[in-house]
Amino acid sequence: MAKTEPVVLTKDQAEAIEDYEYNGGKRMALRVKLSPTNRFMGEFACLNDLTDDELARALYVGYTVEKTQKEREADVKAYYYQMRDEWELGRASGIIAALNLLGITIEGVND
Repeated sequence: MAKTEPVVLTKDQAEAIEDYEYNGGKRMALRVKLSPTNRFMGEFACLNDLTDDELARALYVGYTVEKTQKEREADVKAYYYQMRDEWELGRASGIIAALNLLGITIEGVND
């Protein structure tokens, strides 16, 4: 991964970084991470799972939030619903075109 690409974080890690930036700042977060004796505690403990490089890039380059399994499932479901709707719309358009081509008029369908 390039050093200028955003880091992919869990939702908890992203929230912890936002809270830490608000309360302590980027420099303080790096000091805690780089200190051999300090560890992130409490709600910030999830930041201990990041490497020094990942935390620095998340703070200074940016990050994206990894989707949860439920969010990924919802995305797939929405995609297939959209495809189904487009297919049905295409099928309906084909029927209307065929009726018009044959000169058949049906009230409420192609009138």
